[in-house]
Amino acid sequence: MKVYKLLFVFLFTFIIITTNGQEVEKQSQSFLPYKWRAGVGAGFTSGLGLSLKYQPKKTGVQLNFIPYFDDFGRRKYISLGLTFSQELWHSEKSAFLAYFSNSFTLNESKYYSSSSFNTGIGVGYEAVKIDDRLVLDLMLGYAQYNSFERLFLTGEIAIHFLFAKKK
Repeated sequence: MKVYKLLFVFLFTFIIITTNGQEVEKQSQSFLPYKWRAGVGAGFTSGLGLSLKYQPKKTGVQLNFIPYFDDFGRRKYISLGLTFSQELWHSEKSAFLAYFSNSFTLNESKYYSSSSFNTGIGVGYEAVKIDDRLVLDLMLGYAQYNSFERLFLTGEIAIHFLFAKKK
């Protein structure tokens, strides 16, 4: 049953992204003249840590990752997240988007071990700040936690520095 729920979420996201992607070429550009962004991100379903986002047009993909090792590798915490986004509307300094995110977290020590897989879907808002090079992403949605053990609201945030202009 969990597999069917996860498949439904993937199909729903795919339909949203493909129908919104079939727009006129004039509106296919993102509101930002940059493809690449780097910064930090944190979220229950998008992962935690250093963040890298690639968005050539209106569709983007973001990777969050942080490895933490202590006590010569006996204690470790690893967070890995992947987020897909589709810009729905934009103005000169902001954008409204839909997103789909997955994250995997591993937390191990000498006395315990835990891991979780979380998936979220929702909407977000991006705003350009400080000299048009800093972007704040705020996302809110609904998520499944620990392989559908729990369903609840989720929140994600990221701060990115823009670089690598589009040609």
